[in-house]
Amino acid sequence: MKTVVVKVFNKKGVVEEVVATTKSGELTLLQARENVNYELVDEQTGKAPDHILTKRVKDNLLISFEKEGKKAELVIENFYQFSDKEALIGVAENGSYHYYIPDTGEVSDYVGNLKAGEIEGQALGKESLDSPQWSGGWSMSDLSLPEMSMPSFGNMGIVKWLAIGAGIIASVPLIRYIKDKVSDKDDDNVIGDDSAETISTGKGDDFIDGKGGSDSIDAGKDDDTIVYDVKDSKIDGGADFDTLKFIDTGVINLNNAIKNIEKFDFTDKASQELKISASDVLAVTDSDNELFIAGDKTDKLTLEGFAKADSSDHTGYDMYTASGATVYVDDDILATNIHLI
Repeated sequence: MKTVVVKVFNKKGVVEEVVATTKSGELTLLQARENVNYELVDEQTGKAPDHILTKRVKDNLLISFEKEGKKAELVIENFYQFSDKEALIGVAENGSYHYYIPDTGEVSDYVGNLKAGEIEGQALGKESLDSPQWSGGWSMSDLSLPEMSMPSFGNMGIVKWLAIGAGIIASVPLIRYIKDKVSDKDDDNVIGDDSAETISTGKGDDFIDGKGGSDSIDAGKDDDTIVYDVKDSKIDGGADFDTLKFIDTGVINLNNAIKNIEKFDFTDKASQELKISASDVLAVTDSDNELFIAGDKTDKLTLEGFAKADSSDHTGYDMYTASGATVYVDDDILATNIHLI
């Protein structure tokens, strides 16, 4: 698994920082800003990723850090509303900062110039920058192409992003925007808007974020991830192992619309707090009545009516039981932040 830190620089310094990983099912969302540079840092090397894949979907920029590029790990939302005043940068092996520029060398393939649906590989350019902070005044014509050929990807198994054939870029959508209803049979990412929508996905490990509005979500088969919104009228994970992703900071209020969810995910930089009872677990899970809760040291958890078991059935999780319900709590959540009442 690769972990990439994304640092957002304005003229004064870092104003925001998020973490994206290539772990299956995880997608990091970052809201675009005007007059900033986005620095990409591979946590393992401390340098920029050697190569990234970029795709434009409406005004959003999708980035994959995997060579195969099957799914995006990072979405910069509304990037193309400010694309003439933003840039992707990174630190090369020599320790200096560089812009990411396209493999093709075509001006139209620079990140800020991509048209809706277009996909392009990007690598660090030749000319160095004095600072990662946004300085303004740069233009794409000022950037030099990298002194390298198109990176080799073996058999070029970029099955979802690229179609190799006469150099044509595939039109297969990575994120599908919906106004009413989406039905699909493959791994897919679905992002809605602020209206009330009906979202229905079929087979495949889907990522679903209905955004605002009272959405009705049915994830269907396979291992899906759904971003939680308390206003949603229905959240049904369907069959297999499904995850509910929480991205808001503060106390989490569960609505009564959740079912067939096997995991709650609080693993991000936000600090979340949840109180949950046995009846809550029985309501939100499938017939196994088991709920995994993943988080980190900033999250807090109150378990109402539960008792901690002497041992756990799953490595990396402590087990708690109550009235036919079982909760497995991530070891990364501090014991001092877990309260039994």
